[in-house]
Amino acid sequence: MQTNTKDAYNVTPIKHFMTVARKGQITLPAVIREALHIKEGDKIAVELYGEAVKVTPVAFTLESAYGSVPALKKPQDFSEMIRIAKEERVERIIEKLHTL
Repeated sequence: MQTNTKDAYNVTPIKHFMTVARKGQITLPAVIREALHIKEGDKIAVELYGEAVKVTPVAFTLESAYGSVPALKKPQDFSEMIRIAKEERVERIIEKLHTL
């Protein structure tokens, strides 16, 4: 299992062996939760890279943001909103490709 830290390439890897429970569940060891600042109820992202797994804390989700912004007073042009959302997604993908 690969863990993600702030500067993963300059840190000695933390490796623990775990047993997969029924329904495919695992428990993240305390030392890894502490290194990633993960606590009960936090959201995490799990990504598969070939045969490696990357676990990343997720600080912001749509679920956590729901209701945090007041509703707009005037109707919006949804086709324009969709266009902007698509542009932003493309920008994020390009940004991610540059970091690989």
